[in-house]
Amino acid sequence: MKLSIIIPYHNSDPWIGAMLDSLLDQDLPREDYEIVVVDDGSTEEPATLRRYAAEYANIHLYRQENAGVAVARNTGLDKSSGEWVWFCDSDDYVQP
Repeated sequence: MKLSIIIPYHNSDPWIGAMLDSLLDQDLPREDYEIVVVDDGSTEEPATLRRYAAEYANIHLYRQENAGVAVARNTGLDKSSGEWVWFCDSDDYVQP
């Protein structure tokens, strides 16, 4: 695995679809990167996030009790397998 993209997530369902679409729309082959999303104790159902995780093999979803964004990033680091790591937020957008 070349790249792990780590995204902390908390009640971000309105924005996560655009973020994931922008990551999936890159010219890097999907088998070369993983998207690790850590749900930091959301109180709302992450329906969009679950749909993407079910559809794309390179999107991995983990859930933890609410502990804050820094802990969610560290959890993502623990779960990632990439040679390189990149942090994004759930409401970001990445240009092609």
